[in-house]
Amino acid sequence: MKYSRLFLIISFFIFSKQSFGQKDDIFFNKIKTLGELYTGQLREGKIDGLKNVKPPVGTWVYSKLEAYKNVLNENRDRLTFGSFIEESILEEGFFAYNFFVYDVNKKEPYYLVAVISINTNKTPFEVNNSYLFTEKESLKDWWRHVFSFYHSEYVEKIPKAFLYPILPPPPYKE
Repeated sequence: MKYSRLFLIISFFIFSKQSFGQKDDIFFNKIKTLGELYTGQLREGKIDGLKNVKPPVGTWVYSKLEAYKNVLNENRDRLTFGSFIEESILEEGFFAYNFFVYDVNKKEPYYLVAVISINTNKTPFEVNNSYLFTEKESLKDWWRHVFSFYHSEYVEKIPKAFLYPILPPPPYKE
């Protein structure tokens, strides 16, 4: 009796989780849901709320969002939508939901990238910051970061269901 109880306790810890710090699909679904909530308007081309916003220099311009909206309305099939989650290497408990839209038929294929920084140390999870990029240099910086992430051990911490299947293409054809 004593050994069977000990066996059950040990089995519970071994089979319930490989480690206590491991995140599960429910955890990542919460991040994805919050990220999709914040990028939903962009995904649908509802950009009017951004018309009079003064973005940080070099990050995004409204005219590029308008170009995206026009293609979205006229020929959505040209667009590729993608998203993935990454864990911050700088701040414990912070994750980023990355949403991007590109058109492989263009010389500079990206219409936009939105990054939603999410603090998972709070319950419920809360958005810490958000970023929007349409400009060449900011897109290049984002892609270099993504390239590093996809070629690091950190990508292995994210379940495949929450990653874009391959490294997204670079934002330029040079």
